[in-house]
Amino acid sequence: MKFIPVGRVITAHGLGGEVKFKYYNEAAAACPQYPSWYVDRDGVNVELKLSLIRRQGNIFVAKFKGLETVDDVGFLLKKELFVAEGDLPDLDEDEYYDYQLIGLNAVTEKGRALGKVKTVMHIGTSDMLVIDSPGTQASDTQFIEGEARRALPGEGATQAPLIAGNKEILIPMTEEHIDSISQDKGFILVREEALVE
Repeated sequence: MKFIPVGRVITAHGLGGEVKFKYYNEAAAACPQYPSWYVDRDGVNVELKLSLIRRQGNIFVAKFKGLETVDDVGFLLKKELFVAEGDLPDLDEDEYYDYQLIGLNAVTEKGRALGKVKTVMHIGTSDMLVIDSPGTQASDTQFIEGEARRALPGEGATQAPLIAGNKEILIPMTEEHIDSISQDKGFILVREEALVE
């Protein structure tokens, strides 16, 4: 079973075993619907069942069955909460969970490797891909000359130089910036003209 991080416990709340946590998903309605939650406790996934959950501003307050005191929830503090991948709500076509994008190669339609998706930032009206651009590496060259090159539009495209040096590239998740996402082939096709160097 694959476990997906959905939030992080911030602190205990009161004396009755409640905790405050930051929920990662923007679709807050899904939060109380997970049948089980999991937390890593000394290398073992511990299953938790909700007995109470409520929203408080931009965070949630939760109580898990069997955890009745501040001492009981001590092992949860500052820990990430997970759910089983199969318990995640279905998404519409062309929608993705962050974990599905992290690690994908970002490449322009001209064949230039930008790097790998490091994280997704949720700011303002659009999400932002954070691309870790480590510079020229053999694996990047193989990626450009291999599967992604064959998948790119335009047979006569020439290999563009790779970006050198360590830096992060921010790319808005909009149609103006992203041409397509191929999880199967492991890359995100970025519109070259939308990039600001």
